[in-house]
Amino acid sequence: MISLLKAESKVELNQIFSDIEKSDEDGVKDWIDYYQRPHILATINSSASLMDVEIWNRYGNNTNTAEAAHSLVNRTGKQLKLLSAILRGQKLDERHLKIIEIQDFSAVPYTKQDKSQVKRQLLAINRKGKLLVDIEERRLRLELEIEERKMSLKERDIALQKSVAEVETIEIANEKAKLALKNN
Repeated sequence: MISLLKAESKVELNQIFSDIEKSDEDGVKDWIDYYQRPHILATINSSASLMDVEIWNRYGNNTNTAEAAHSLVNRTGKQLKLLSAILRGQKLDERHLKIIEIQDFSAVPYTKQDKSQVKRQLLAINRKGKLLVDIEERRLRLELEIEERKMSLKERDIALQKSVAEVETIEIANEKAKLALKNN
């Protein structure tokens, strides 16, 4: 089987392209034109790349590197001239290299987040404070509900006593009316 990925020299790559070109399938010419571009071929095969073979082999056969670099694509602008894009990329690489050197030298990761022990304790205290505030708020709410229920029970008791007093007043008035009728 012919494989661009496993070819071990540029001569072998050229032989593969010439063998593919001999086929009469549709789109072969466009496919060959695309994959013979030096920057495309260099991403597929180490012998077509100017990168050292050891460095090439260090990276896996996946797209994680490209996916990680994708977020940096438009960082310094869009539709740049080739030279300015290369210079800006070089500047970005130098900045990343400096960050890596600082991390290696100081053993302190360069991130924008503060992950120190003090910061972690501060965050823990804030979480605990919020938890205590939540507990205190819940306790106050429960006390308020209990007081409201006590008030409603007292209101019911007062309303019941009032209705009992009204009933007794009516009964007394009825008794007086009966006595008045008996006396007449």
